Amino acid sequence: MDARLISIGAASLAGLVAGGALWALSGGRAQGEAIDALDARLSSIATGSRSRPERPSDALAQALAIPLFIAPITPTGGQSDVSVQVSGLVRTPARTAALLSIGGASAEWLSVGQTKNGVTLRAISGSGAVIATIFGEREVLLGAYASGSSEPATGGPPAGLKSPPPPASAPGMSQ
Repeated sequence: MDARLISIGAASLAGLVAGGALWALSGGRAQGEAIDALDARLSSIATGSRSRPERPSDALAQALAIPLFIAPITPTGGQSDVSVQVSGLVRTPARTAALLSIGGASAEWLSVGQTKNGVTLRAISGSGAVIATIFGEREVLLGAYASGSSEPATGGPPAGLKSPPPPASAPGMSQ
C-alpha cells in the first residue's frame, strides 16, 4: 500500500476518535436530554392553528382536493360541466379501464379510480362508464357524448381519431 493511503485512513480514524472524545467531555448525553426537554415544551404550546392531519396521506388528499383553476363559466353565469365521450371499455382480471375523451381532447385510457382533468372514473358498467366530476356522478354510455350543457355530439369521428394517409395511387392526387 501507498503511504498516502495509510495516512488518509489514519487521519480519518483519529478525527472520529477526537470528535467522540470532545462530545463525551462536553456532556454529550446531557445535551441530547436538554434538546428533548425543549422539544417537549415547544410541542405543548398551542398555536391556535387548525389540527394536524392524522396521516400524511390526509394532507395530500386535502391538497389535491383544492382546484387549481376555476371551472369554465357558461353564458348564464353558472359553471359548466366538462364534456366526456366513452370510446372503449376494458374489463380483465388485471385491468378495468375506459377510453375517455375529456373536453374534446384525444382519448386516453383511465383505470378505475384514476382522475384526469377533473374527471374521475368510478366504475365500468356493462354498457358504459360511471364518471364523477365536481357536479356529481353520472353514467356515460359507450359511444355516447355527455356534457353538462346537454349539447349533442357535433358529428364526425370521435375525438382523437386519426385517419390513415391516402394511398400513393389515389385518383385525383397526381396532377
